[in-house]
Amino acid sequence: MADTLDERSDAAADTLSSLSGLAQRTEDTSGAVGDAATALDDAVSGATGSAGSYAAGLFGTTLPAVDDALEALSSTAAALDASLGDQRLLVEQTGLVIDQLDATMDTARSTVEQTDQLFEGIESELGLVYNDVQAFGASDALARLFGADGLNAEKIAGFMASPTEVITESLYPLNAYGSAMAPLFMNLTFWIGAFMLLVIMRQEVDGEGIENLTLGQRYWGRFLLLAAMAVLQAVICCAGVLAIGVQAASALALFAAAVCASLSYLAIIYALSVTLQHIGKGICIILVFAQIPGATGLYPIEMTSGFFQAIYPAFPFTYGIGAMREAICGFYGAQYAADLAVLALFFVAFTALGLLLRPLMANVNRMVARQVREGGLFNGEDVDIPVRPYRISQILRALADKDAYGRALKERYARFSRWYPRLMKGAIVAGIAVPVALAVVFALTPAEKVWLLTGWLLWMILLFVALVVVESLRFSFERQMRLESMSDASLLDLYDASVTVASAADLDAGAGTPTRGRDAAAAAPKRVADADGAGERPAPEGDAAAKGGEGRG
Repeated sequence: MADTLDERSDAAADTLSSLSGLAQRTEDTSGAVGDAATALDDAVSGATGSAGSYAAGLFGTTLPAVDDALEALSSTAAALDASLGDQRLLVEQTGLVIDQLDATMDTARSTVEQTDQLFEGIESELGLVYNDVQAFGASDALARLFGADGLNAEKIAGFMASPTEVITESLYPLNAYGSAMAPLFMNLTFWIGAFMLLVIMRQEVDGEGIENLTLGQRYWGRFLLLAAMAVLQAVICCAGVLAIGVQAASALALFAAAVCASLSYLAIIYALSVTLQHIGKGICIILVFAQIPGATGLYPIEMTSGFFQAIYPAFPFTYGIGAMREAICGFYGAQYAADLAVLALFFVAFTALGLLLRPLMANVNRMVARQVREGGLFNGEDVDIPVRPYRISQILRALADKDAYGRALKERYARFSRWYPRLMKGAIVAGIAVPVALAVVFALTPAEKVWLLTGWLLWMILLFVALVVVESLRFSFERQMRLESMSDASLLDLYDASVTVASAADLDAGAGTPTRGRDAAAAAPKRVADADGAGERPAPEGDAAAKGGEGRG
C-alpha cells in the first residue's frame, strides 16, 4: 500500500515538474507572441499610412485627371462622329450631283450630235440654195417678174405687215342678232305656255253627265283641249316674230316647226303632271332651267361643258331649236325633217307614258292629292280617276280566314308604324344634310358646278320619290285593313268587281273592248271605290264595307 502511494506521489511530482516546465514554455511563447503582435501592429500602422497616402493621391489627383481626359475624349469623338455624318451626307449628295451631271452630259452629247447632223443638213441645203440663187441671178427671171425697176418695196412691206387676207363668206346670212336668238326664246315660250296651261286650268276631266268614260278618253279629252290652245299659242308667236322683223327662210316651215315643238312639249308636261302630280310639275321646272344652257340655245354645244355635251341629245329643246333654226336661217340637208321626227318621237313616247302609267299610279295620285288638299299649303285638285281595285289575292286571303288575315296584317302594320317616324325623320335630316354637304363641296372644290347642281337636283327628286313610296305603303296598309271590317257578302262583291276590272284590262290589251265589257269595266271601279271608301256617292244603308271607309282613298 505504502509502495503504491510512494509510486503515485513520485508520478505526481514528475507531473508537477512537467507542468512547471510547460508553464515556463507557455510564458516564453506568450512573450514571443506579444513581441510579434507589437511588430505586426507597427507594420499594419505603417501599411495603413502608406495606403491612405496612396488613396489620397489616387482619388484626389489621378482619377479626376483621368475623368477630365475621358470627357475631352468623348467630346472629341462626338464632334468627329458629327463631322463624319456631314461628310457622308456630302458624299451622297455629291454622288447624286455627279449622276445628274453624267446624265446631263449624255443628253448634251446626244444634243450636240443631233445639232451636228442638223448643221450638216443645213450646210447641204444652203449649198443647194446658193447654187439655185446663183443660177436664178444669172437668168433674166427677176427682170421678167418685177420689171426693169426691180422689187416694189411697198408691196413687200404690205405683205410682211399682213401675210394673210381673211375673206368671210356667210353661208346662212341673218338680218339681225334677234333672228339668231329667236329659236331659243320661242321654244321657251312654248314650254312655259304649255306649263301655265296645266297650272291655270284643271288637269282632271269632270265626267259628270258622261257615262262610261274611260281613262283613255279622259286623258285624250283634256289633252286635245290643251293642244288646241298650244297650237294657237304657237301660231300667234310665229306671226308675232315675223311681224317684228325676224327673218324666215320658209315661213310655212317655221309655223310647222313651232306647232310640232309646242305639241311635243305639251305631251311631256301633261304626261308628267297627270302621272306624278306636283312632283311631275317640279320636274318640268327643272327641265326648262336645264335646257336653257344645255340645248345649244345660247352657244354651240362644243363651247359648253362636258356635262351638257353628254346630255344635250336627250333634251327636246335641242330638236325644237334646231328645227326653227333651219326654218329661219336656211336648210341643211334633211336636218329639218330629222328634228321634227325626234319631236314626234317625244310626243309618242310621253303620250304612251301617260296613258299606260297613269292607271298604275291611280292610288298614289289620289293619296298625294288628298294630302296636298289636307296640308292647305299648295293648290290642288281631286284626282278624278277610278281607284285601283284590291288585289284578288288579298280578297281571297280575307275570305279564307279573316281573323288570321287581320292578325298578320296588323303585325306588319305595327312593324311599319315603328319604322315610319324614323323614316320620316331620316328623310328630313337627309334632305338638309346632303344639300349642305354639296354646298360645302361646291364652295371648296374646283369640280364643275353643273355636276354638283345636277347631283343636288337628283337627290331632291330621289328624296321626294322615297317619301311618296313610304306614304304609299302607309296608305296601302290602311286600305287593306278595311277588308277586315267587311262582311263576306261585301268581299264577294268586291271580288267580282276586281275580276271584272282584270277581264276588261285583258280585253283592252286585245283587238278592242266590246261595249258590254266596256260598260262592266266602267261600273266595276265604282263598286271598288265605294267599298274602299273612296267614292263620292253615299254607300247603301247596311253595307258594312262602304261604312268602313274613311274619306277618299
